[in-house]
Amino acid sequence: MPLVASCQVLEARGDSVDPGGLGRLWLEWSGVPEGPAWLEVEAPEELVFLELPSMGEGRRGEALAFFMVHPFARAGKKELVLQIRSVERVCVRAVASVLIHERAGAEFAVLEERRDSTIASVSNTGNISLDVEGEEIAPGEVRRVRMAREEESNWVLTASGGSWDTTVVLPLRKRFYPHQTEAAMPNIGSDVLSASLSGQWSGGQWHGMVLGRFARENWSGNLAQWNGRTRGVLAYESGRGKGVIGYGNARALEVFRPEQSAFFRGQYGRQPLSLFLDHRSAAATKSWSHRAWEGGAGMAWFEGRLLPTGQLDFEGQNASLRWRQWGGLRDVQAGWQGPKFGSQARWLKVSEFWREEVVMGELATLGTSYRTPQLRWNHQSVLQGDRDFHSALLQYSSGPWQWAFRGQFQSHAQRFGSVVRGQYRWGNHQFSGRAQWLSTREKTTGPRWNAAYNWRGRSGLLGVSSQELVGGNWAHFIQIGYQNPGLSLRAQCSYRGDLPQPWFPQLHLIFTRPSGQWALSSNPHMPLRLQWSGTLLRSHTTRTLKGQILDHQGQPLPEIELFCQGKRVHSDAMGRFAFHHLTGETATIHLAPNSLPFATFPVEGYTRELVLTKRTTSLAIHCFKSSGVHGTVRIQYDSAKAFRPRPNPALRAILTHRDGTTYTTQLTSYNTFQISGLREGVYTARLDNTGDLFQSLPVELYIEEGTLVPVELLLIERSQHMPIQRL
Repeated sequence: MPLVASCQVLEARGDSVDPGGLGRLWLEWSGVPEGPAWLEVEAPEELVFLELPSMGEGRRGEALAFFMVHPFARAGKKELVLQIRSVERVCVRAVASVLIHERAGAEFAVLEERRDSTIASVSNTGNISLDVEGEEIAPGEVRRVRMAREEESNWVLTASGGSWDTTVVLPLRKRFYPHQTEAAMPNIGSDVLSASLSGQWSGGQWHGMVLGRFARENWSGNLAQWNGRTRGVLAYESGRGKGVIGYGNARALEVFRPEQSAFFRGQYGRQPLSLFLDHRSAAATKSWSHRAWEGGAGMAWFEGRLLPTGQLDFEGQNASLRWRQWGGLRDVQAGWQGPKFGSQARWLKVSEFWREEVVMGELATLGTSYRTPQLRWNHQSVLQGDRDFHSALLQYSSGPWQWAFRGQFQSHAQRFGSVVRGQYRWGNHQFSGRAQWLSTREKTTGPRWNAAYNWRGRSGLLGVSSQELVGGNWAHFIQIGYQNPGLSLRAQCSYRGDLPQPWFPQLHLIFTRPSGQWALSSNPHMPLRLQWSGTLLRSHTTRTLKGQILDHQGQPLPEIELFCQGKRVHSDAMGRFAFHHLTGETATIHLAPNSLPFATFPVEGYTRELVLTKRTTSLAIHCFKSSGVHGTVRIQYDSAKAFRPRPNPALRAILTHRDGTTYTTQLTSYNTFQISGLREGVYTARLDNTGDLFQSLPVELYIEEGTLVPVELLLIERSQHMPIQRL
């Protein structure tokens, strides 16, 4: 857009670019006063100019400026303000627009597995907001998603945004009831040096990225180069401390904006002394810990000012507290999580000195949650200056059905949005539908509809969806895929009626070979992207794994049987164990369920996979006490001792929850039984297979979470007396 002032003209025209790519800005000027002049740019923080062109001393000229786009820059138009300055005054200004294309993507990882729910980490790697199981996740944001555990081995998650959606199956490894299974890992060496090389062709230019990692005993490091930017770290870790020297993304505090500079970070001692140093700041903090409390205090130097610092952390069974302070910057977070209800709050106080240094401004947040196996509620309110944002989710599950309602409200903009979603699962098939409404001060639009079908088999997948867009246009999406241990192929095609080029096909191909993994992808915005990643050098040094097994009260558990890489050991009187001469970069350790005390389960599951990065790795295995019953059966006879019948040897004890869940176990030779792994609730206990000579009366009992309840069942002999007949 050209702007004219006193016969001086500056014309600027922006490029359209992919997130993470390299963009161009065409400039042309005339009528500039004689003498030195230079160009200044005010651009959004997602756009980083590599170097502004020199204008020299000519009155007329043209140039090309290059800028990099942040990988998580939101899609849409971005405005840049350019101005030519001569001596001490601004000669002329111009405004240019840059169009950032849409890119959608997500990464999933299981964080925690519980008996009734599973928590996963979802990272939005694209530049558009995603809807994941009713949660809206902003670009670049990482969100914890919790869902009721419906299957024993898998968790199916669905993410959608714009015309893009995907379904991922997360394997669940943790088992809460005894399984007689053992796993062995192949004897392979650990990585000493690995690398990843990738390049992409987009916008008529070639862009590349190089990533290298290495690990050797106590040393580790990585180096990355992307579009002319370099970052990397070199770290050393021992039993007493850790030191890191690096370049790029240095942050003295989590809320600070990342800096591209050299930095040092280190810790020393059991109650560590922490140090941080970069080109503009330095900080030293001494930390202490006592039971569930951790605290620290120190001093920091920042931009010529000396500031006191402090931190305090508390992590209890249900409550948590986190406090950080750097001079006039204060960040307080608190949370409480019970069996069903939870809440969290945050207050970030930012003084004027820190306004340009922190990622976000002054804000306050409040959230609540409520979860049962069938019902889920989430709420969050954010207050930031004169702006506010409120969001609430209500979700109900019943068998294969799931219903959800989500509402969002912004009072400063008089804007209210709502979504109603339904989902049905049948085997490998999933059907879902969604309706959206949006109300503003001027009008109400909607409903806008979305329907999707997904199928996932052992080696194939199929996904089809349609979505109504603003303005009456529609978007359609289809995806097919095939996957085996050495090959993964996925083809996608989307159509959006509101775009000049409505069709958008994509292809992803991954080959896995012993030499490494090759990935190939292509779409109209990025015709070619090629990536290789693999290990260049391995080490075959043997390693040692040591650990201790503790119960729910922190007491050691002796005589527990463990397996690792074909070796078997037992814990000693202090609960300690050790595996020597292990090989490979990972090791899988397995606990024998029958060797654990009754109703005692490992928190992380019977099988755990560990990364052996050091010559000696230490491990603590914590166990929890589950709910259960200790049962005895008392027999009440009606006949004389010489004529008493014997009970059925196949006698069973049955425990039935109010929701119909049934637990069954065989009686021992001493007429006792035990059942563990029970959730809280009201149960009915009875005996089965009593036969014709005995009967049993049911007993109702209430079991609280984490308690062992004794119960006695009565087995009564039926009366066998013959009535006296009169002749």
